[in-house]
Amino acid sequence: SELRLARHAIEAHVGAPCQFLAYPHGDTNSLVSAMAAKLGFAAAFTRRAGDNPFFADRYGIHRTPVDSRVNSEQFAKRLTTIIPADLN
Repeated sequence: SELRLARHAIEAHVGAPCQFLAYPHGDTNSLVSAMAAKLGFAAAFTRRAGDNPFFADRYGIHRTPVDSRVNSEQFAKRLTTIIPADLN
């Protein structure tokens, strides 16, 4: 009920559908992820650092933290893909 009530509160406040979930403190487990899917969230985000390949679980998407301690070089490195690809 916490996920459902929070979603309704957000939708009422912003006047638009809430499609995504950021897990509180980035913590989740298989039950919470299943509930997010059942409630119709399109995807959900953890706070675990890491890559998100195309086949990753959309209810366990990793986020890359960026704050004032991250300089522009570190930021660029975090945006770099694992496998270089020529998209031309």
